Amino acid sequence: MGSSKAGGSGSGVSEGSAEGEGLKSIIVPDRTEAFAELFDLAVIGRTVNLETLVDFDKLMRIAKVEFSRIQYLGGLTILISFPGIEEARRFLEAKKLWDPWFSKIDVWRGQSLHLERVAWLKLSGIPLHLLDTDLLSQIGALFGKVLHVPKGLEEEKDLSVCRVGILAGEAIRISEIIKVKWRNRGFRVLVEEELDDWIPDCLGISYRGSSDVSSPMASSPVVGNSGERNKESEGSQKEVEGSGRGGSCNEVGDSHDVGVPMQEEREKVGAGEKVVDEEVTVGGEGNSKDRDAVGPGHFKSGGE
Repeated sequence: MGSSKAGGSGSGVSEGSAEGEGLKSIIVPDRTEAFAELFDLAVIGRTVNLETLVDFDKLMRIAKVEFSRIQYLGGLTILISFPGIEEARRFLEAKKLWDPWFSKIDVWRGQSLHLERVAWLKLSGIPLHLLDTDLLSQIGALFGKVLHVPKGLEEEKDLSVCRVGILAGEAIRISEIIKVKWRNRGFRVLVEEELDDWIPDCLGISYRGSSDVSSPMASSPVVGNSGERNKESEGSQKEVEGSGRGGSCNEVGDSHDVGVPMQEEREKVGAGEKVVDEEVTVGGEGNSKDRDAVGPGHFKSGGE
């Protein structure tokens, strides 16, 4: 959506500007204020990493923070709504709680946000003798900030395609051929973005579309017992949905249904798992197995 021009009060189509010559554009009325009902009732946070984003619902539940809902804004950014202004204020003041989770956080008052999105890149054509995580990271860094590189490649059954997760700052889908040079030889590598939309598991949404493909990440740090989550899905989730305003984090049910990418690994992890790069830890040693077959979230088909 194009930005509003100063003094514009109507809607219509404007001519191309120096910033985007020839692009179709829309003039948005100055009075437009979407999600104004959430002003001061919600906060916008940018998580420190992909793992925190994926498991944010669990972190909130463990911390026993009362909230209404979590909504994904793209990239590493989420909108967290609270039942009242006082609850939102208390959360913002609890810096010791959220400081390990967010690189940036602010109360929602209609501010503009930079475009960021998580993109999963499929890399094809990398020779086996060059296939290591360092090269995958270098390729991903050509297109954005690298969020995830698969581990344990020697255990993978399909090495024809590798997937790397990045934080992209452009809306255009990535599809390019790059050249990888080694000694006196060069290899052409196809870098192609997954076409399906990716959403993090913390939203409590399950999709079973035609694109139940494995996305890039083998496992995400999990806090809590998966069996307890399954019980919550039958009872407390219904209570949250029926209340109309959400509830405390203890009332949030299981958002990760079996069958979607990432779910199988999340269900396997026990109560002793640790949150990577975070201070929140539950139980003992945790799950020592760390494979990279699927991604931290799931895809929804564009046709749904």
